[in-house]
Amino acid sequence: MARCHLSRQLSLLTGKLGNYGQLPLVRNCAVSQGIIHPQFASFIAQKYTTAPKLTATSLMLNSVPQLNLVRSIATSQRHCAPITGDHVRLWQAERVTSAILIGLLPACILLENPFVDVTLSVFMVMHSHWGLEAIVIDYARPIVVGNIVPKIAHFALNLFSAATLAGLLLLIYNGPGLGKTVKNLWTVGKSEAAK
Repeated sequence: MARCHLSRQLSLLTGKLGNYGQLPLVRNCAVSQGIIHPQFASFIAQKYTTAPKLTATSLMLNSVPQLNLVRSIATSQRHCAPITGDHVRLWQAERVTSAILIGLLPACILLENPFVDVTLSVFMVMHSHWGLEAIVIDYARPIVVGNIVPKIAHFALNLFSAATLAGLLLLIYNGPGLGKTVKNLWTVGKSEAAK
């Protein structure tokens, strides 16, 4: 059964839409998907077996008890992660990227090839983006800093990663390249030491 929209489920359970024929179906869907606690579903089923007449005052007076029976729902999710919460593929991609970087770093310096330089640039940006994204997710949680700061932090991270990749590509195609730049930096240190 497809996952039902949470607000529609809860409004059907509390009787706001007035369609009481769907109450058992929606209640079972909400319980099976883990959206609401089974005790809460049985409480609603006992309370609304007959269609009550709802008004604004009755909704305020007969509000749902504030017991800890409704599950909390996260307001943000990690990008590139599947909805099920299985992060194995992303973790594997991060590890493969790290392993590839070990071979690409010396190859970039030895070969001075634009293709190797571009490949190294893409992998370096991916590696740093995923690492900084983990920091943003860990330290800019909506429950701690509100809902706006994490969005700004993710936007700034995406902007930083795009600017870094653009700068590296500019260095590769309009400059000497990554390998040649690293060699030039090493020769600057040697020439200063020789003087």
